[in-house]
Amino acid sequence: MTSDVDPQGQFWLPGVPAPCCNRVVDVCLRKLCQTFCEQCPPPTVSPLSSQLDDISLACLLLADEWGNRSPEATSAALAACLDQVAGRFWGDFLPWRLALEFCQHNPHGVSGLEELTANLDHHNSSIRLWMFDLAWCVRHRLNSVDATVRLLKNVADTLGYWDFALGLCRALFPTDEAFFGCADKFQPKDLADQYRGRLAFARKQGLAVFQ
Repeated sequence: MTSDVDPQGQFWLPGVPAPCCNRVVDVCLRKLCQTFCEQCPPPTVSPLSSQLDDISLACLLLADEWGNRSPEATSAALAACLDQVAGRFWGDFLPWRLALEFCQHNPHGVSGLEELTANLDHHNSSIRLWMFDLAWCVRHRLNSVDATVRLLKNVADTLGYWDFALGLCRALFPTDEAFFGCADKFQPKDLADQYRGRLAFARKQGLAVFQ
């Protein structure tokens, strides 16, 4: 938790940041990381359970919102999880790399946003879905131009989770009108008729359904 009052009850001077000590968010993050490390199976066991995926997403959400003021101990806990998934599928690395990217202490410059964006249109539908889950958590950090092109491509030419791609893409725009203004101008290389049909379906159903 943080406080603007010192242990003697005196308020800190204006303009001087209050000390951070054991913020609830950092305690939660470290506990979640500990649980992940304790329960993560060896690389020969694949894939990870949905419970472990949920823990990684929870840590990513917390790091995204609060990591800019987190202490070194929090980064160390996240780095331990990254080490724990060594030898596993690269997608298991990504949430921990993203979480570290958003932390105040990241001495090795770990990052994941570019890789996440590059795989939003991955040819494997299950990997694509995992990218959507991760991207939803950090959607305000995505390069909206690059992400929009890949997501609208999914709307045009993929079978699995095209509706998820559309919902995520909508989240990159301030209004429905702004989204459709961009989507209507997009020219897919393949399956243009299918793309137009899916946009028409989205207009009829309402974009909230896709989110």
